Amino acid sequence: MIQSEDDKISEDRREALRYALAIGSGAALAASVASPASAQATPDNTLDRIRANKVLRIAVLPGELPYFNKDLATGNWSGFSIEMANDIAKLLDVKLEYTESTYGNSILDLQSNKIDLGFALNPTPQRALVVDFCGTVFHHPFGAMLKKGMEAKTWADINKSDVNIAVDVGSANEAVARRFAPNATIKSLKSRDEVWLSGASPTSAGAISCRCGSTTTAASGRCANGSSRGCR
Repeated sequence: MIQSEDDKISEDRREALRYALAIGSGAALAASVASPASAQATPDNTLDRIRANKVLRIAVLPGELPYFNKDLATGNWSGFSIEMANDIAKLLDVKLEYTESTYGNSILDLQSNKIDLGFALNPTPQRALVVDFCGTVFHHPFGAMLKKGMEAKTWADINKSDVNIAVDVGSANEAVARRFAPNATIKSLKSRDEVWLSGASPTSAGAISCRCGSTTTAASGRCANGSSRGCR
């Protein structure tokens, strides 16, 4: 029987999720063995709590295609990260619960126990101190939307005091821009939509819109050993 391309993709996706959850189950078991009494009384890590509550809480980011997209007419969410979250929820036999957030707030939401899992987050040393990350989902480059007539082939071309750069606050875009273009005037905005609009402003030279040499993953709470890792 010839397997269609869609069937192959679905099978590959299921296998990847089974592998991630198997690792998480082993880690959760190790935690319960170390402290059997507390493990029986109250779920002591994210995976146990998700299974006990039958709910997987994830951060959703408005306007962040292709990862997240909210239909304003119906309120329904779709996108790359939503599909992954649905797959994980089905494997765990739990329902999804959405909390609207931003790249800058997703880690704080994990730390404050508002969510169990955050998608599309670049793993950085600072983030890794407080959350666990899975393996890389995919690699993707940074890019920039420049004003007409402006040329920039290297960071040095935009690392100038008369260059205004718009980035989404708390994202890897902001971190990279501040690292490689510290002399530029960097404006941090709430969302990618605001960044694009600012990029069209006569006072802005451009917007750092994508990621450079970065990896897209998913992040979970420190004890969330069954989740995918943390894009931006």
